[in-house]
Amino acid sequence: MLLTMVLMPFVKQMGYRFQIVDMPNKRKVHTTPIPRIGGVAIVLGAAVPLIIWLELSTAIKGYLAGALVILVFGILDDRHELNYRLKFGAQFLAAFFVTVYGGLQLNEIHILSYHLILPEPLAIAGTVFFILAAVNAINFSDGLDGLAGGVVLISLAAVMVLATRVGATDIILICAVLIGSLLGFLLFNSHPAQIFMGDSGSQFLGFSLSVLTIHLVQGSPPGQFSTFLPLALIGLPIADVFLVIVTRVLQGSSPFKPDKNHIHHRLMALGLKQYGSVFVIYIIQGIIVTTVMLNRYQGDTFYILFFPLVVIFITGIILIMERYESIPGAHHINALIHAPERGLRRFKQLVTQFDLARWSRLVSIALIVGYLTLSTFAIKPVSIEIGVISAALFILLLIFQPIQITEKLSGWFTRFIHYLSISGILFLVYSTPGIVEQYKPHVDILFVMLALLVIIGIEYSDDSRLNARPIDFLVVVTAFILSGMSGETFGAQLHWIIAVHLLVIFYGIELALVFYRNTKTVNFIQILFSLPLAVLMVRGIFF
Repeated sequence: MLLTMVLMPFVKQMGYRFQIVDMPNKRKVHTTPIPRIGGVAIVLGAAVPLIIWLELSTAIKGYLAGALVILVFGILDDRHELNYRLKFGAQFLAAFFVTVYGGLQLNEIHILSYHLILPEPLAIAGTVFFILAAVNAINFSDGLDGLAGGVVLISLAAVMVLATRVGATDIILICAVLIGSLLGFLLFNSHPAQIFMGDSGSQFLGFSLSVLTIHLVQGSPPGQFSTFLPLALIGLPIADVFLVIVTRVLQGSSPFKPDKNHIHHRLMALGLKQYGSVFVIYIIQGIIVTTVMLNRYQGDTFYILFFPLVVIFITGIILIMERYESIPGAHHINALIHAPERGLRRFKQLVTQFDLARWSRLVSIALIVGYLTLSTFAIKPVSIEIGVISAALFILLLIFQPIQITEKLSGWFTRFIHYLSISGILFLVYSTPGIVEQYKPHVDILFVMLALLVIIGIEYSDDSRLNARPIDFLVVVTAFILSGMSGETFGAQLHWIIAVHLLVIFYGIELALVFYRNTKTVNFIQILFSLPLAVLMVRGIFF
């Protein structure tokens, strides 16, 4: 997450410099050129930690080789609009690396009482076809700000939870890294987007999600997960592509001709804004994935019937919404979706007199600084190396803050130091035996309070830069779902706890720094956030 966030400003500049930008047209909803090279930051943000931490088995090498092919041709496509045959050829090559060299194949089918083992050529062909379908489904779903990234994030969370059930540590690690990289990207891609992931990003995500689901099924005990589970876990994007192709064929058009029949186009045609359309699609994908999770041990017969039901479910939603829109005298459906938003605005007017947003900001800052500072006293021991590193980071903060070389450079550099130091502090604290186990109920209450304060501070702020977005709530909810559904012992849950706490703290820091930007108060807040580093510096060097 940190690496993706740090890379994003540089990647944006590369997009403008090399003219890798998405130009507006009649099929696009944006009106200005926007860089579409965010996939590079997503891939690098995921690949670097994977190469460092992951044991490179044959399957993983096949995945990384395929991902490299996807990335290279994706960038070329974003820059030069490659012929579709060349794009399919690159996707086929990537799938070939995974299925033939990596050995990941879906080769068993259980229908009723019949158990079929597919011949290897047929298993390879079927697996390659599924990977190609997933890559293009995610690619086609990348039509609105934060849409493809959010949908994949929901599916990755589900794959990660299922992987914990079978102890697939390599899948867990890849999912965790991809989720972190996606979170870093979505901070820039949520509406209004500053950057798009492009084909390099959407194809990489589709490729990764399909490979991980195949690996999950193949690596689990025989018969535990259905061979068709990967199809269901991808969910809405696959069903959407199927519906679009059927619609084009029925209309007498080419199945590959671009149009506005995708579900996000149809929701926009009903009058929904980007905010409402993305939110509705998140809900649909969440319903599909939750249903899959609840029926994860069902056999192939169930999932063969499940996919047509998903298609019918999505079609029914669209038809009901279109029917509602055509009823004479009915209110616009966009008004229905945004009714809660209007209610929140009215409630906001009532609580403005109490300055709720201001108090939530101040209390959240106090909780973050207090918790991190007290936590540094729990680290035992603090080595001289940690003291020296803390001193170096603390000095860099003091140097960069008053100089303000440029607001962007100084702002991003100091943010990086804060994020890096806080990640290290929580890792050191939570790795100290007995600390979190002893105080876990109190810490859980504190972070629930902090999360609520941050949400209130965003929602009820008068600052236009602080707007609650669907992705803000999506990532927080996803993080808490992951922390609560792992079903593991406390020691195995430790990485979930750190991830959730970091996510809440990062949002709290962003709330403070964005609101107080360009004021004298921000310097004081920066000093407060650096207090834990000062404590570690003193403890490590002098005690």
